[in-house]
Amino acid sequence: MDKIIIGISLETGNVFHAKIAGWSMWPLIKNGDKLGIRPGHREIKKGDIILFRSLGRMIAHRVIKASNSNFTTKGDASIVFRLTCSAG
Repeated sequence: MDKIIIGISLETGNVFHAKIAGWSMWPLIKNGDKLGIRPGHREIKKGDIILFRSLGRMIAHRVIKASNSNFTTKGDASIVFRLTCSAG
């Protein structure tokens, strides 16, 4: 059901809510917090927090490098873990 709600929200631009599990964005976002996510089509830049799918999971991380449609992200509380993703 969550996949259906997220899919509809992405298509329509409506806000959807997600309960966060994990500590990688602590202290800004804590385990159990609920985020309101509004899909948008604007330029993603360094410092933005984006939501993306990786290995079957939805991840919310901060963009630490943005180049064209490629992004390197990192959780605020993470020391080493970085993930590079592409839009589109």
